[in-house]
Amino acid sequence: MFRILYVSHDAGLSGAPSCLLDIFEKLNRNEFRPVFACPGEGPLVKKAEDLDIECFKFGMSGFRSLCSIIEKNKISLVHANTLLTPYAVRAGKSKKVPVAWHIHEYPDFCFDTMMNWFFFSRFPDIVITASATLREKLIAKREKIVTVCNGVNLEKFAPGFNKKTRNEFGIGDSPLAVHVGSIEPRKGIQYFIKSIPCVLKDFPSCRFLIVGDSPPHMRNYIDKMRKLAGEIGVAEKITFAGLRADIRRILNNADLLVLASLKEVLPKAILEAMACALPVVATRVGGIPELVREDTGILVEPADPVSLAAGIKKVLSDKDTARNMGEKARKRVEEHFSLDRYIQGIERIYRGILQ
Repeated sequence: MFRILYVSHDAGLSGAPSCLLDIFEKLNRNEFRPVFACPGEGPLVKKAEDLDIECFKFGMSGFRSLCSIIEKNKISLVHANTLLTPYAVRAGKSKKVPVAWHIHEYPDFCFDTMMNWFFFSRFPDIVITASATLREKLIAKREKIVTVCNGVNLEKFAPGFNKKTRNEFGIGDSPLAVHVGSIEPRKGIQYFIKSIPCVLKDFPSCRFLIVGDSPPHMRNYIDKMRKLAGEIGVAEKITFAGLRADIRRILNNADLLVLASLKEVLPKAILEAMACALPVVATRVGGIPELVREDTGILVEPADPVSLAAGIKKVLSDKDTARNMGEKARKRVEEHFSLDRYIQGIERIYRGILQ
């Protein structure tokens, strides 16, 4: 049996780290034995331990700790998750263990990720990208970069209306547009908020739900977004719901998902919404066009609240078209973006390296 060491830069359950949980839940344990390492505690560690996965926590000296873990646990392959784990790439190569570097973000998202890619991209045996668009953005030997698009659990995320969420937030039968994801500048939430006055002109009863929280290093950003909503007079129409464990239930109570991102790779929020048969209005950036087609949603240019509002109003104004979009969205993820398909792609890469 091959022992795979998965390394994450944090132990959260949103964004790229959550992709590891998908692997932990579905990986073929008859062939591969997962081991998990990350700096500190977190919900991903708890979930991994519940799945009978041995977990290791390391501090500032990630490289030395991982070298020790690799050696003591007879690791067969290192799976370094995100551009923020170059120390895992280096540790694997120093111990002469194959390395798969799984990239979920563009290097230009910040200076640190750009430098990580620049200095360490030559070391891994293979680079896995979360979208075809990302693969084209990375400058390296193309033959060692493969794309495995993120997948969604079609059993966890499926259509099924329940009024509990609407009652919780006092929404009633009003139209509801939902944003799901991290609250940070690259998500373009300010443009979503700025689009709301235009939407309310035609749909005055519409409500807006923003689900998620800001990363630890930008905690004040969500306060800026609340202040913006107050300044333009739409605060009473927006609910900042924070982090939620019931994303499926929220999506199944919404009329559409809105994602106003300025930069993206392949957002899982869109996959989850499509799996719930929800139409999507999103920006034409990164890998989003790989997910959203004209028959499953509406794409608009980034940083354009007027176009974003027009897309939202188009979905809300034609319920039959919106329902058809949702049905086709569900079919699209069933055919191309299922979690089973994602896991098969990851396992195929492991076999190609190890056998």
